[in-house]
Amino acid sequence: MEIRHHATEAWSIVLAEQVVHASTGRNLLVAAVALIADAIASLIEGWALQRSYRWSGWLVVGTTSSFLPFEGIALLRHPSISPLVFLLVNALIVAYLIRRRRMFSEPPVQARLRI
Repeated sequence: MEIRHHATEAWSIVLAEQVVHASTGRNLLVAAVALIADAIASLIEGWALQRSYRWSGWLVVGTTSSFLPFEGIALLRHPSISPLVFLLVNALIVAYLIRRRRMFSEPPVQARLRI
């Protein structure tokens, strides 16, 4: 039990130190603006989905795919595994959403009546 408690404290202290080191005034402002923009986008998406607008699904696809260019730029500036993983996971999510949206947006095939 004591070892687990010590190990938990060790990683949480390292994480807290990294957060404090990265939290400059400018970084906090950028994070706050990004969180507000994300909240507004989520509010609009939820409202459109709740109202069952035909374009609401495409709005979700658009907002989800809007991060792909930023993730590509991050990968080009700092080539490492984590930006690549973020880019690939987000691209797979966008592909899934597009496939799902197309699957449910096509009109159903009407059965023919036999006389």
